[in-house]
Amino acid sequence: LTFDKQKEENMKNKIKFFAALLILIFSATALAACTQGKSNTLGEPAAMSYPEYSEFSGEGYKALNRSAKTFSFDLATGVFESEDRNDNFAISPISVYAALALAAECAGGETRKQIVSALNTTYDALYQNYGLLIRSLQREFDTGKLTLYNSVWLDGKVPFRQSAVNTLSEKYYCYSYSADFAGDNDNANKAIRYHVKKQTNGLIDRDFDLSTETLFTLIST
Repeated sequence: LTFDKQKEENMKNKIKFFAALLILIFSATALAACTQGKSNTLGEPAAMSYPEYSEFSGEGYKALNRSAKTFSFDLATGVFESEDRNDNFAISPISVYAALALAAECAGGETRKQIVSALNTTYDALYQNYGLLIRSLQREFDTGKLTLYNSVWLDGKVPFRQSAVNTLSEKYYCYSYSADFAGDNDNANKAIRYHVKKQTNGLIDRDFDLSTETLFTLIST
């Protein structure tokens, strides 16, 4: 193709414009990737729906619901009576209950026995009914919304069983990730921060500042 001088100049300007636009897009993408940190998704929660009314009538659910209420009362009382607490404090007992439930699933032997004992239940009862308890908490109201998200984070060098990850996804509606806490701690913490911010619609936006020695952490939001 042949161009006269004016057309050639116009073409150069267009090329410069699109080159500048491409650099801008690339920079924005790089910034977004940096903000999101770096992690690998090992598992995602199974699809969740609010339980049918008939599901609430099962004795297993009723028993686990009672154990969660007892645990919540005991925990809130203990924190309130603690000499170390601030005068103005907030606590979510069900979030602690959820985190310990995940810990029980990831543990074994005497450790698991001690955790489920603290939750006032048994492992079998937890395994069979925890998912129903969590589903019952997903509610929307005229004035707001209640959601509970759980996640497990492993250091990238920690070995894991895929069967355990699958159980966390299907029975506990839990996200599972791996991140390089030891070698790339900054991006590992950024990944957690991004995940929590996303799951809480921006309400929680903070750096958890997990150390380079982190091997395993549970987060309930």
